[in-house]
Amino acid sequence: MSTFNEFVRNNPKASPEAVAAVEKSIELQKESLRGEIENLKALYGKSFIQKTATKEDRKALVSKESNLSIAINRQLELLHSFIKATDRGSAAAFSTKALKLSQNLDTLSIDLREGKSISVPASMGINQVFQSGRNLGKSICSLLVGFCSRRSLSQLMDSLDEKNFLRGQPYQFEGMEVAKSSLDQHAKSVFILIGNHDQPLMDIALARKVALQLGSEKHITMTRKSVYPIPPPESAGDVVFVVDNDPKSNPVQQSLDILAKNILEQDSHRVSLAVYPEGMLPYTSGQMPMTVKEGAFVIARKL
Repeated sequence: MSTFNEFVRNNPKASPEAVAAVEKSIELQKESLRGEIENLKALYGKSFIQKTATKEDRKALVSKESNLSIAINRQLELLHSFIKATDRGSAAAFSTKALKLSQNLDTLSIDLREGKSISVPASMGINQVFQSGRNLGKSICSLLVGFCSRRSLSQLMDSLDEKNFLRGQPYQFEGMEVAKSSLDQHAKSVFILIGNHDQPLMDIALARKVALQLGSEKHITMTRKSVYPIPPPESAGDVVFVVDNDPKSNPVQQSLDILAKNILEQDSHRVSLAVYPEGMLPYTSGQMPMTVKEGAFVIARKL
C-alpha cells in the first residue's frame, strides 16, 4: 500500500486532489482489512483454540474469511488495472482514473466493513483461456462453440486439448497402473480426484482425462458456476455447481447424491468426482471455504 501511495504521489501527472483521494481511500482500505483480520482472529480462536464456537460463529467465519479473501483479490486487481491504464495519457486522464479508483476502493472498504457480500465478476474465469500456451485460437473456438451449443461439461472438456495450456515439456501421469490395479479389485468403486487449481480449464480437462484412463464410466466435476459465461447444463448430470453468494448451495451433498445414484441405481461399475476443495479463491458460505481443506476427505468418508 505504501509503495502504491508513492507511485501516485511521485507521478508528475497526479494532481493534489487525486493524490489526496487515493491516499484517503488506501487508509480506509487498511482500516477495513485490519478490522476484518481482527474479527477473523477472534473467530479462529473460538473455533480452533478455545473450541467454544457456536453454529453462528462457524457460519460467520466462513462468510468473513471468504469476503476478506475476495476483497483482497479485488483490491489487487483494481491497483494493477490502474497502474496499467496510467502508463499513457494526459494528466487530466490520470486524475480522472485516480478518482475512479478511489471510489471503487471506498465501495469495497465500506462493503467489507459492513459485512456485505463482495461481488465476484462473472468474467473472472475467462482470462484463463488466454493463458493457453499453444493453439490459442483453437481453444477459444472450441469454448465458444461449446458454450453456444450448450454442450455438457464433459463434452466441453473433451473438445479442449489440455496440452494447449502447457508451455513446457509434455506431461506424464505417474502411478496410473497401480491405481487402476487397485480399483480393478472391486466390483464397484467410487474414486475422488482432489486437486489445487493452477489454470481451472486445464485442471478440469486433465482431471477428466485421468478419470477416463482409470476406467470411470461416469465422471462428475464440482465447479463454480460464475466462471462460465454460459454455464454448462446441469441436466447432463456431469457437473455440480457451487453457486456464489448462496448459502443454500450444498455441492457436497449434491455430489454424493449423483455418485450414489450412478453407482447404485445405474449399471455403472466405476464413477468418479473431481473436486478442488479450495477453489480459485474461497468466496461465500456457498463455497467450500479455506477452513475446510479436508472437504474431499469428508466426502470420501461419507461414501
